Amino acid sequence: MSVALCILSLLGLAADATAQAPTVQTPIAPTPIADERLTTGAGTDGDLAQPVSPSDRPVEAIPPAASWFPGETIAMARFADVDAFQRQWADSSFGAQMQDPAFAEFFAAVTEQLSGMSDGLGIDLTRLWREAEGELSVGLTRNSDGELAILAVADLADDTTAEQLLQRMERRLRGESSESTSATLGDLRLTSWQRKQDRTIRNLSYFRSGRQIVFSDGFQTLAEVARRGEDRSTQSLLNNDNFSHVMNAVTPGQDASGLQWYVNPLGVVNAAVRANLTAGTSAEAADAMIDRLGLGQFRGFGGSFYLGKGGMDSVSSTYGYVQTPVEGFWKAFRLPATEQRPPDWVKDDVSIYSQINWSAERFLQSVQEMVDRAQGEGAFAGAIGSMSVGNSEMTVSELAEQLSGPLHIAAEIPENAAQLARQKAVFAVGVADPAAIESLVKSLADGAGADPLPAGDRTVYRLSLDTSQFPGMPPMELAVAVSEQSLMFSPNAGYLQSTIAGDNQKRPLAESPQYQEIASQFPEQTSMISYQRQDGRMEGLYEQLRSGLLGAQGLPSLSGQLFNFDFQKLPPFPAMSRYLQSTGSFIVPQEDGFRIVSFATPPREQ
Repeated sequence: MSVALCILSLLGLAADATAQAPTVQTPIAPTPIADERLTTGAGTDGDLAQPVSPSDRPVEAIPPAASWFPGETIAMARFADVDAFQRQWADSSFGAQMQDPAFAEFFAAVTEQLSGMSDGLGIDLTRLWREAEGELSVGLTRNSDGELAILAVADLADDTTAEQLLQRMERRLRGESSESTSATLGDLRLTSWQRKQDRTIRNLSYFRSGRQIVFSDGFQTLAEVARRGEDRSTQSLLNNDNFSHVMNAVTPGQDASGLQWYVNPLGVVNAAVRANLTAGTSAEAADAMIDRLGLGQFRGFGGSFYLGKGGMDSVSSTYGYVQTPVEGFWKAFRLPATEQRPPDWVKDDVSIYSQINWSAERFLQSVQEMVDRAQGEGAFAGAIGSMSVGNSEMTVSELAEQLSGPLHIAAEIPENAAQLARQKAVFAVGVADPAAIESLVKSLADGAGADPLPAGDRTVYRLSLDTSQFPGMPPMELAVAVSEQSLMFSPNAGYLQSTIAGDNQKRPLAESPQYQEIASQFPEQTSMISYQRQDGRMEGLYEQLRSGLLGAQGLPSLSGQLFNFDFQKLPPFPAMSRYLQSTGSFIVPQEDGFRIVSFATPPREQ
């Protein structure tokens, strides 16, 4: 999310930053966290973890642009009020970083690269971002022929500004020898440009309706959008109940100052299935499988992102709208809420900690129900549940009963690229009978030829992984042990040994002031909690990024264009250390779905 926001805002804000005279920046003063935790307070439709107050320019939660989008739009993202978001950005640590002279060279290079992206798209993104006044939305949809298409809607200050933006764009398109065609539909004049050169967008179509411009990469899609605008009785995203429900749930107090997004889960599944249908497989058969799995129960997915609200540097709330009670596929992912706290074996020197109330037994029971429903009673037990685990006498079903949860993840941020393959991380799942699991682990480890290593009064089994067939890949290992009522795994045997042996002089994470600051925002009962602390240990990895050792080379198509910046223009780590943050997130179940809340405290200089 933050990467996408940086790119979008860089379109205009980076240019502003580099055009201004440099100013000396003082370290960012930490803002006190709001007295009240990030509550699951009420939005218009029910609970919403939202420390935000209404903006000074409130608008309706349902965006006007939604009336142009078809009812079954696959995905959409919108800035409901671009000006309000830009003001938020300027007052956040993101804005401070972009105004910091130490980063001027990097952001100037980013702006130049994004200008090249504008050439590929045919739209001056920098100017559009600067001149948009009101809403700016973009989405993915299908036309009546089932073709995927991009659709975007931009509100400008007035009719003249909108027309001038189109005139500049048309001059650029004529300059690259593109050819245009036009058509009229009611009061709308539709224009489509066929671009001869090798561009990201080969067709650019648009029309203007007052101070609003609607863009698409397909003329047929644009024509259907225009007809929808002429006939408001046509089904649009504006009157899609799932979209309305999700948007109301993630727009607290109808606050229009943030970024909102929406995904139609079933639309995504259908698009993926139809794009990968093999010969002899009909769309009807695929739909029947989707129904059997119960995928249609996931009705909508969306979120919001705000800056500088509730004493936080940033806050996001994501809402999954699910038909309840859940059945089929979704039942396997139930995560009941409970009181969650890091166990004492997790010390305060970890950079990352997560706890998920996951149970292998619950998961396997749900899978068994799906298999038996599709293939008959006892099908799962006969095919999978009764299978032996490796060379042991324990069956898959018996193992699942033992893995009672929860799941813990404790890790340190890699200090360099070499540590990525052997990260200091431990994955642990609670077990019902440690002795039974220890016997299983020893049997499997002996059969695999793993090396036993001492760890206090426990044993860590290290299995070396053969990576010789993958040129350039460093040696890797997998370490396994049973300790602290948990089955533990790690890609770094030494780290697992030290974790189990323990250091009584180290403070448990749960007693750390930094963790407690984040945990104070968690509800009393959660399905998942997560904590991350950025600190000086990031310096090695950051400096390797600056050196060019790490980058986006090899990423496909647009992904490579978005992320392949010149990181060698970043300043030395001391300049970056002023912007390091602590972050937290949690998941809570809702009556008709679930909510994920993530937040970041204001930076503190490291």
